[in-house]
Amino acid sequence: MLNSSSESSVSQRIRNHIRAKGIPLKVAAEKSGIKLGRFYRVMDGSSTLHADEVEKLCKVEELELNPKELLCPDILKN
Repeated sequence: MLNSSSESSVSQRIRNHIRAKGIPLKVAAEKSGIKLGRFYRVMDGSSTLHADEVEKLCKVEELELNPKELLCPDILKN
């Protein structure tokens, strides 16, 4: 499980990335195998994002998510 201070920003980065790709959140949830209700709670920040869920989302080819960019965006900028 990611700590609560980084969790919200990771969830927000994922949500923003999915929207920028033009992929409906429902489709992203289905393709990742995360239950829809759980997915929406994670995306709105009301539930804690687990590391295994980040992994599932990064495996969805259409999303083109990079776990390093999600978890350590400041390190990659330098």
